[in-house]
Amino acid sequence: MFKFIFLMLSASILSFGFISCQDKITAEVPENVSSELSTKINSEEIELGSDLAITTKMAFSEMEWNFGEIQEGEKANHTFTFTNTGTEPLIISNAKGSCGCTIPEWPAEPIAPGGTGEIQVVFNSKGKNGDQTKTVTITANTNPVSTRLILKGKVSK
Repeated sequence: MFKFIFLMLSASILSFGFISCQDKITAEVPENVSSELSTKINSEEIELGSDLAITTKMAFSEMEWNFGEIQEGEKANHTFTFTNTGTEPLIISNAKGSCGCTIPEWPAEPIAPGGTGEIQVVFNSKGKNGDQTKTVTITANTNPVSTRLILKGKVSK
C-alpha cells in the first residue's frame, strides 16, 4: 500500500511540474515585431525569414600544384587563382594550412560574381625531408563550405 501511495504522489508531483512549466516554454512573438527583426552577417543586414544560406561557387584554375624538388630550408611559393562562378558575392572567411609550415593568404574583400581572386601559399621546408603533401582548406560561402588545395613535392637535404 505504501508503494502505491508513493507512486501516485510522485506521479502527481511530476505531472504538476510539467504542466506548470509548459507556459514558460512557449512564448509568442507578435507578428509586427518578428517582421522587424534582423541579423547582421558579414556587415550586411538580412531580414529573418529570408534565405540566410546564401551560397555561391568558385572555380580554381588548378586544385593541385607540384613544387618539384627543393632543398631543405627553401620556401616554395605559389598563387592559386580562382573565379567566382556563382551569382552572389564570394566571401572567404578562412584559409588554413595543414601544418604551420604551409601559410595561405586570401582576399579579405568579397569577390563579385564573375570576378577573380588569388590565394597565395608559402610552404617552408625547414626541418622537412622526403616527399611532402600539404593542403590548404578554404572556408567560404560556397556549397560545399570547404575547398581543399594541394601542394606536393620533394624536399632534399
